[in-house]
Amino acid sequence: MGKGLRIDVGKFVTHIGGETIESIKNRSFSRSYYYTYGIPFQDTGLRLNYAFSPKLYGEFYALKGWNVTFHNNSGKTFGLTLGYTPNPKLSVYANYLGGPERNSNSRDRRDLGDFQIVYSLTSTLQTMVNIDIGSDENAVAPGKAAKWWGVTSYVRKNIKGRFPTVRAEYYNDRDGFTTGVAQHIGSFTFTGDYKVGKKDGFVKFMLRPEVRLDVSDGRFFSEGNNFRARK
Repeated sequence: MGKGLRIDVGKFVTHIGGETIESIKNRSFSRSYYYTYGIPFQDTGLRLNYAFSPKLYGEFYALKGWNVTFHNNSGKTFGLTLGYTPNPKLSVYANYLGGPERNSNSRDRRDLGDFQIVYSLTSTLQTMVNIDIGSDENAVAPGKAAKWWGVTSYVRKNIKGRFPTVRAEYYNDRDGFTTGVAQHIGSFTFTGDYKVGKKDGFVKFMLRPEVRLDVSDGRFFSEGNNFRARK
């Protein structure tokens, strides 16, 4: 509408976080902990997008809540996005989401901030830092909010049109509200990226082998049939 207002109504992928549902669109094949536990996957409601200039855009959201198609309480969730790309090397994004999210509870707010900085060190080397900070009022006990936060960094190299990636992350779920275990958890991931098959051939494959190390200070990982048996 007009000179750049876009209106979306329905269900869409969340604006929070630097990863998304489809692996092919992500820098790594597996997901980080902040994506799996700290943010919603999808939203239902209204989204307004407006480009103020080629370098700056904003979004406003009026939503039904985290990962719900129909209301689980009588409250509303609102979100904001601000994206700024001052030059081809640097992009900065600030996102917010807030509102009551627990079932049949319209009083206690859940607030989530998401910040992303994408910077190209060279024409073939890109870095990204993603920070998420969340809280949920009275979720631990009356007067005590559940809090969680995480930071994830990526380094991605362009080698003849392929993009191997290194990812390191730290996630703090001090109350066990998002993961079910009070813990500090981290991971280190290397994702390869290789194409098999000629460009004009009939058969083509993309191989994304991945090596990943996960460590927690709480018993979070299963071993055999033992659920949450080891660190």
